[in-house]
Amino acid sequence: MPMELQQTQRMTQTLSPQLKQAFDLLQLPLLDLRAFIQKEMEQNPTIEQVDSPIETSLEAAEPVQHEDISSEGDLDFDPKVDAVLRQDDNWRDYFLQGMENADPEDEAKYQHAYDSITQPVTLQEHLLEQLTLTELPPKDRQAAELIIGDIDERGYFTGSFPDLSMVTGESVGNLEQILKVIQTFTPPGVGARNLRECLLLQVSPAHKPDLYRIIDNHLDDFASCTPETLAQKLKVTIPQLQVIQSQLKELNPTPGYSFAPPRQAEYVTPELAIRPKGDKFEVILNNSDLPVIHISERYRQMLADPKLTAKDKSYIRERIRAGLALIQNIERRQQTIRNIANAIANAQASYFKGGELKPLTMQDIADQVGVHETTVSRTVNGKYASTPRGLMELRKFFPRGFAATQNGTIIVTDKVRDALKELVDKEPPSAPLSDQTLVKLLKDKGYTIARRTVAKYRDQLGIPASKDRKKI
Repeated sequence: MPMELQQTQRMTQTLSPQLKQAFDLLQLPLLDLRAFIQKEMEQNPTIEQVDSPIETSLEAAEPVQHEDISSEGDLDFDPKVDAVLRQDDNWRDYFLQGMENADPEDEAKYQHAYDSITQPVTLQEHLLEQLTLTELPPKDRQAAELIIGDIDERGYFTGSFPDLSMVTGESVGNLEQILKVIQTFTPPGVGARNLRECLLLQVSPAHKPDLYRIIDNHLDDFASCTPETLAQKLKVTIPQLQVIQSQLKELNPTPGYSFAPPRQAEYVTPELAIRPKGDKFEVILNNSDLPVIHISERYRQMLADPKLTAKDKSYIRERIRAGLALIQNIERRQQTIRNIANAIANAQASYFKGGELKPLTMQDIADQVGVHETTVSRTVNGKYASTPRGLMELRKFFPRGFAATQNGTIIVTDKVRDALKELVDKEPPSAPLSDQTLVKLLKDKGYTIARRTVAKYRDQLGIPASKDRKKI
């Protein structure tokens, strides 16, 4: 085993209790974090909430700072009990053993171990890993990465070949061949452009020719015909039809959800605010929803009581150490969110001024902040920000998929879809907008795209054609 890997494993084992808590806290949304802290206070009597902290909300300029738990110098995290610490060598040794970052030089090791904690692989990461095993030339691999970026959470390709052709310079025919390569990846059915293609990718025409033919030619009939009519169309008996239906149920219409199941609607509270400050933007953490905690003075003083048994002292030390670790991990969580949100605010400053989202990857932010890409992913997932453009999940600042307008401008396809949906939402029910009219209105908004692209985005959004949207 490589020496570096052995060191990482030993470090992870040593830091695992505190690292696991840090890992969990970073991923928790704000309300869940508050509940977690409340539960810890109930279980750990040495943790105490500050009765009258200097509160900070999203309206304030500076965030609330939790108690300083710096362990530099003589470990005097509170001058009032410094004498107790100096008398209690056992506590000092125990504290040094438990608080892994007592030495500032260990911070880099801590961050490395923290970044090394694995998390579930996303669908895009899974596809990119398989891409490295193909024999595609470098130029085609770049196009393949863009195609993978246009595969949504269901596993469907939602991009436009004409748009990708303008971006990459590749022919539409070559892009289609690259997509066929991606469609051979796992999970089966990934990269399909519609339900029929998704199901066909999961069926071998050599092993199940009848099922393949039925999906290819009669899939719509399964939704519109009675069993008797369907059996007649397929020229099979009712028992044979039941077998076919059973085989269809074994196929996965949304293969991407095996990596990220669809999220349920939930109540959200903004984790932070992004506000203008001069020509730039600042990040303000919403600490007002978090209890401000410190280590109870009473339990600190109990360590100096000569009547206290060794067993009781050991328990108090353990609880204080756990409390200090919690405070440290809360501080670490907040600082990580602040650093990453600041980098995002700087990268997308033009968007907050009324422009468009810029192409941005999590690796871009990771490089700026000095953390691993997975740390950025954990931080932005499920965290919301109050911005000049409204409430937004931090993940939305990393737009997926790019396209080119007819004048060559690169745009984010998510923005076009959002603009399209907004137009349809505001259309008169009795006079819905045709695709050609939508083309003209989108052009007025700065999105010059073809009518077939509008129709494609409309289908992706689940918006029926204009004749099917009309309400009398």
